[in-house]
Amino acid sequence: MKGADIIIGGIQHGKPYFADYHAIGKQAPIVDARQDWALLSASENETHTTLKVTRVFNTCDNEDVSINNDTTKIIWAIGNSDNILYHQRRGAASVNILDAPASEWNSTESDEWHIDVKMELPSEDTVYWCTAHKSPRFDVKRHIVGFRTHGDHCYKPNDMFKMQRTCKKYLYAWAIGGDPLILPENIGIPINAL
Repeated sequence: MKGADIIIGGIQHGKPYFADYHAIGKQAPIVDARQDWALLSASENETHTTLKVTRVFNTCDNEDVSINNDTTKIIWAIGNSDNILYHQRRGAASVNILDAPASEWNSTESDEWHIDVKMELPSEDTVYWCTAHKSPRFDVKRHIVGFRTHGDHCYKPNDMFKMQRTCKKYLYAWAIGGDPLILPENIGIPINAL
């Protein structure tokens, strides 16, 4: 958690509590000298606690992490009590906080091109499989209007190097935290006809 910008909040005895923290190592978070996050609303029912918060993108505070266009690693932890302790229920995600939600893809107006690959998985705990694919050829000009990636990770440098030697042009690259790319209605990437 070292370097993490943390907010901790909840509702205790019907009243919300909320504070801005930071982490300096493997120890309990430290309350920031300056509280830059603001609690807009808080609600709780039998199953959920919801906190709506806000903050400026760059606080110029060394205890905060700037919010920008980069992919940001988010950590979270939840517990059944209001004690701030190590939680068994926790996780992480890589997200682009400022990325606008993707447009909806109207698949009824578009033909879809799927890539399905059969692969025998080895008995290892984790497998990273990287691949590149040539687009089909068409009788008439077509346009790519979006990409959806299942989420496979490509981290083996040798696999990436092989693809870079054989690819003439990259149309789309995806990384952890990336969302589907759906182009605006009046834009498409042309695919040349035969």
